Amino acid sequence: MAREPESGEKGEVAERPERVVYPEDLALDLFDGALPSISLRQRALLFEAYFTQRLGKDLPRTSRSEPAFPAIRIDRQLFRELLEGEYPIWARMLDESPDAWTEWFVIDSAEDPASVLLSMPIEDPAVGEQSLGFLTRFSDHPQGRMLIPVCRELASACQALHRRWRARPLPFVRFDQHLEEFVNRRTRLLQLQELVARSPANGS
Repeated sequence: MAREPESGEKGEVAERPERVVYPEDLALDLFDGALPSISLRQRALLFEAYFTQRLGKDLPRTSRSEPAFPAIRIDRQLFRELLEGEYPIWARMLDESPDAWTEWFVIDSAEDPASVLLSMPIEDPAVGEQSLGFLTRFSDHPQGRMLIPVCRELASACQALHRRWRARPLPFVRFDQHLEEFVNRRTRLLQLQELVARSPANGS
């Protein structure tokens, strides 16, 4: 018999496991299509789903009652300089400190194509610390001086959201605007492993 969805505070309903958005579902594709292609709108929706699923009605809101996601907007050309310019500090992060790299979401802004959003997942209570450790090595460079306070502010906000998330009765609540076709990577990997295990080549 199928289980009824669990309920939390204020009538919130638990999200189905395959519909939960995890950090890897928002990974930045730097490998020319190695990750499945999704539109800017879809990616923005997954970003919204990530935080809404974890925080539900405890998600911070603006004075106009709109969701306030922890993110910093920067110029797209500036971000390209961080990746491909004369001093590509962001690309160096990937090469020299992979743990710091995984602390970031980079989301194309569907509302403003000339900018990108920098954010962080809230799974880790110390999120941002690896990035701060990496960036302090470049505190004498203009890029480092620009990014360190941004990283510190964002890390503090996301650490506070982590504590708020862990205090909630349900770890993941339903996101009503979800993409109909979305299935997270963890579920797809399990499905693939089960398919391989059932294949004739693996039979007894």
